[in-house]
Amino acid sequence: MITYQEEFYHKECFVCCRCSKVVDTDDFKVRENQRYCSKCYAECFAPKCVKCKDIIEDFTVGVTHNEMPYHKKCLLCHECGTELCEVRYFDFEGTLHCYDCFENPSVFGKTCVGCNERITDAVNSTNFYSVDHDSYWHDPCFQCHRCMDKLDPGKTFVCTSKTEGQAVEAYCEACGVEVFTDSEALVLGRFKTVNI
Repeated sequence: MITYQEEFYHKECFVCCRCSKVVDTDDFKVRENQRYCSKCYAECFAPKCVKCKDIIEDFTVGVTHNEMPYHKKCLLCHECGTELCEVRYFDFEGTLHCYDCFENPSVFGKTCVGCNERITDAVNSTNFYSVDHDSYWHDPCFQCHRCMDKLDPGKTFVCTSKTEGQAVEAYCEACGVEVFTDSEALVLGRFKTVNI
């Protein structure tokens, strides 16, 4: 005989509401007045890892990134496979990178054309601008190469085409018209803001 919440049950009647197996009085869960064995409870209600899709049965082996559940062993650097749950990491364009890989230009590098420093969320700004997915500026560094005025998001700018060994130069529209002749290759565009 089993007693639970002042009610009496035959041992064979104290069962999981899902699989109908007899549950141990020390190893069951209740949800909305329904008894579940630990296995069924985990299958029904435990979070599932975004990466491997397996159940995260114990919160001590799970972490969240962007409010999505992961096993600690599944939250890994895209480049080197380091577990990221205990280290500083960056989410860049949907891929996760440990600090070491993100800071290593030979592995994953974006360098500001203006200051020649690495672009990370710790340097100057959480935003940077990209002209051609190959030339990048920190927010404060994106300024006219001639008059040094800050170039504002959404306004037209002019920049030189990238050539080997030569950095791209950005100009406000007024300086771009004065500096360049029609024969020089120019790119006319607008800013693209990328959050990291």
